[in-house]
Amino acid sequence: MLEIIQIICSIALIIITPIETGKVVKGWVRPRFKGDPSTFRASFRKQLTVFIWLGAVFFVLQLLLGFMDPGDGTNLVVKVVIGLLWAGVGITGFVSRRRIDQAPAT
Repeated sequence: MLEIIQIICSIALIIITPIETGKVVKGWVRPRFKGDPSTFRASFRKQLTVFIWLGAVFFVLQLLLGFMDPGDGTNLVVKVVIGLLWAGVGITGFVSRRRIDQAPAT
């Protein structure tokens, strides 16, 4: 059950992060955010840094957990796939952060 939740969450982050980054690059600010667009961009960049670390840590943890379980190998395959999805979250965060950094200030 936890594996399904991890798969859904990682796929959601991989899909939503570039969409949100495109909005932020164009100058979009959340309506509830109290501040100017440059402050929002800085806080969004911090959030992307958290996604990078989250992806890296979960990738390593999933690989370790997969190799530590002595079984028939199906658990290893599931853990490696989930680990690769979390690595995708980290890569997406890294690419999105670079887009934020390269975008002109609004």
